[in-house]
Amino acid sequence: MAINLRRIANSAIQIINTDIWVEWRKSLGSIPREDGLPIPQYAEPKQIRANVQALAGSDLMHYDNSNKTGAGLNQTSTMRKVYLWSNFDAGEKLTVGTPNQVGGDLLIFPQVPKGLNCVWLITQINEQWKKWACVNVVLQNDIQVDKLTGELVFN
Repeated sequence: MAINLRRIANSAIQIINTDIWVEWRKSLGSIPREDGLPIPQYAEPKQIRANVQALAGSDLMHYDNSNKTGAGLNQTSTMRKVYLWSNFDAGEKLTVGTPNQVGGDLLIFPQVPKGLNCVWLITQINEQWKKWACVNVVLQNDIQVDKLTGELVFN
């Protein structure tokens, strides 16, 4: 019988940082508008359990060093590390987006506990296993969630 170390660690984390339910919107790519600009398309939202944490300094340094544009880390971005629990062994795969470009999965959850829902773009997949994944996300200030319909509103 295998020991699930992630479950053991998460049990301890729950004392100070409880899991929340987040909405996962899987990217399906985009379709062009009449003017040629892309309109992102997403699968039906799925509720999954997550644990949201601040990025550590070492995570930020790694993120900066992995930036292929050479532009360096945008220090004004709001970023988080998120542990997700889902059935990734059933073919569910996360996709990564890059800031200022169309593509990548979105997560929707509050920036602060019990706050309003915000839209976050998955920018890096740190780990993905059968039952859980660890990703880095960045807050998308140009996308809001309509409070009445739950639809994404792109500014």
